[in-house]
Amino acid sequence: MKKLFFIGLLVGGLCGCGVSLPEDTLHRESSDVISFYYQQPDLEKLLDELTYLDEQPELDPNILAPLLGFLAGLSISQPEQFEVLTQHVTWQRNMRPVMEKVIQVASDLQKDISAGKMPHAAKNPAGLDFMWGAFSATGDPQFAEVVYRTLQDEQTDSITRAAAEWSLASQREQHPVLEEWFSKKETSGNESLAVPSVAQ
Repeated sequence: MKKLFFIGLLVGGLCGCGVSLPEDTLHRESSDVISFYYQQPDLEKLLDELTYLDEQPELDPNILAPLLGFLAGLSISQPEQFEVLTQHVTWQRNMRPVMEKVIQVASDLQKDISAGKMPHAAKNPAGLDFMWGAFSATGDPQFAEVVYRTLQDEQTDSITRAAAEWSLASQREQHPVLEEWFSKKETSGNESLAVPSVAQ
């Protein structure tokens, strides 16, 4: 999907995020449905996108982490829609195991947020993808904060830190809510949250 990041692909040498999944014109044009879902939640369009993925010969493994993150985030921001997708739609192929797994993932995420136990940093690029997926569903900058802490964590491996830096800078440019969030923190004197801009 156009701007739903698949940072795991960075390791494969694509040197960036924002890989388009569906290659046909129709789905390239509608891919922002998921990436900016928090701005305009539309269950019908979301069903179209997920049905497309369900009907593919196989699901690209790089999709799983951001997709699980998105659906888990959806359970928080749009619980009624989450219930429809997980309990009232009969998935035929690729989405069936995803929907079975995401119920527990969503429950764990909700518990962590309620208890104030969001991870300090992502362990790998897939963890970053999960956070960006959750952000796409909720628009909640706390998921971007995890990505930023990953960038700052010297114990994180260099590939994951590089992916965190690139994705955070790019997402900040694309999502005004992130630009506003981090700008306020920077102007309040919390320089540790300054996020680099994408190089021109």
